[in-house]
Amino acid sequence: MIGYIEGDVVYLNSETGEVIIKTNSGVGYSVETIIVEPITIGTELSLYIFTKFTQDNIYLYGFKEKKELDFFKKLLNISGVGAKTALKLMRNIEINKIYELVNTGESKLLKKLGGISDRTAMKIIIELKGELKMYNQTHDDFYSTLLQLGYTDAEIINVEKDIDFDMPLEDIIKHAIKNIRK
Repeated sequence: MIGYIEGDVVYLNSETGEVIIKTNSGVGYSVETIIVEPITIGTELSLYIFTKFTQDNIYLYGFKEKKELDFFKKLLNISGVGAKTALKLMRNIEINKIYELVNTGESKLLKKLGGISDRTAMKIIIELKGELKMYNQTHDDFYSTLLQLGYTDAEIINVEKDIDFDMPLEDIIKHAIKNIRK
């Protein structure tokens, strides 16, 4: 399974989010992305990859940050939310805004901004609301623990983008300390 790709962009369709990345080995991979920032052909691009196998095809979905990939996986675990729906939602709304809408229970705005149905918006809110509480508590504990250990805000912010907050807090702290020291 492909988990990470790094190479040069040789094709770009900004409407669909499809890019073809040619690696150093000369192989080009077609990847659907949520990237909204401008990318140009010839630019080097590194993506975390989610690989989906179907009977007829293999699909690659690419994300600039690990937390985007993790969020994509969370959306896929919600009944009725497939890869296309998850990508559409993530292209239209930043992850933090999605969590904000989930926290406030604003299904109509989630539906409108994400281009999804009422039913799907409600499912997302119900499924992610409990998880959001756990995430916020874990994140707060992570941040305060590293501050107490003497790390700066800048060091913590820099390392947290690569943290999987689904792990136990002890593992999160160990991972962060190891990566801060690099």
